[in-house]
Amino acid sequence: MKAILEFNLPEDQTEYQMANDASKMFSVLWEMKQWLRTQVKYAPDEISQETYDAFVECREKLRELINDSNLNLDQ
Repeated sequence: MKAILEFNLPEDQTEYQMANDASKMFSVLWEMKQWLRTQVKYAPDEISQETYDAFVECREKLRELINDSNLNLDQ
């Protein structure tokens, strides 16, 4: 099976750029997800509870946004 995306440039430049950058966006989201996981899982003892809670909240929000968009970063 083949899928071909076709754009009328320069009119569709924004759409073309979004499709072209999709793998980079995926990588950025995956790296952010992993970074937040590390901040929560390996939090140093001297981290404040407020900071820890902020990391947890950000991680949960990112997970929620990913799930709501039916995305899977663990492929």
